[in-house]
This record gives sequence, structure tokens and C-alpha cells, in this order.
Amino acid sequence: MTVLPVKTNFLNAVRDEIEMIAQIKKAIRNPSKPIDRETAQFPVSFIFDDKETNQDKNRIQIKTFSLQIEVWIEDQGGAEVLGDLADVIQAEINKTILDNKTILAYGMNLTEVSAEKFYADETLGGIVIMYNAVYAHKRGDPYDAVKS
Repeated sequence: MTVLPVKTNFLNAVRDEIEMIAQIKKAIRNPSKPIDRETAQFPVSFIFDDKETNQDKNRIQIKTFSLQIEVWIEDQGGAEVLGDLADVIQAEINKTILDNKTILAYGMNLTEVSAEKFYADETLGGIVIMYNAVYAHKRGDPYDAVKS
């Protein structure tokens, strides 16, 4: 079995927990291609990590990065139904990932920063939720999760 860095384990835990939400059909980290409406099973979630900052604390490196969770929803009910489903999915994601012990085994904190709904057309839309994610590892060893 391959040993993964703390950040990768953190992101995989987020993905795995989101995939257990009944409303989400699939969660994918950093997809390499755009969504294919013909083959995608909706709602589908994409997880992106962004620029990371570092703070040295003696023997610990505390890392902070932006985490974006984007959920695409397809429904024939129109914009109001899409919007309501986006609200439900946002609530379920927050209920699932915030303060989740499985995720916090690798991360120190996950905080929602913002959420914005979007609409591609009358049957396709979704929500983008932004989080601040914090994790730590032993100074010089990104495989050794430590808590401060």
C-alpha cells in the first residue's frame, strides 16, 4: 500500500465523506476534463484544492489552503427546483464534512467561507462552496500528521 502525504489523505477523506451523501452520485477530486452531460450521473461533485500557505511553528508546519466543492445538478423542474436542491446539498455537505472525525484525523480545521449557486440553463445548475482548510505535519515530513 502506498503511503500518501497528509494533504492527500485529508482531501481523500473529504471526497469519501461527500460520496456517502445520499444526494451525491459521485465525488471527483481535480477532474481532468469538463463534465459530460451524456455520461455524468447527477448530482456530481468536484473537489478542487487551491494555493497553499505555510506557517512554521517550531517542529510543525501548519498549512492552509482554499478548498472548493462544486456540485452540478440536473433536474427538469426548472431554476427554483435546482436552487432548492442546491440548498439541500449545501446543508448536507456542511453537515457531513464540518467537524467530521474521519476528515479531522488528517486536517485541523475546515471552515465554510462562501457559497454561490449557478445556472447553466433551465435544467442544469449547481452550487460552489468555498472552504478554508487547515492541516499540519511534522516539519520536513509531509507524511507525518501532527496536531498542534
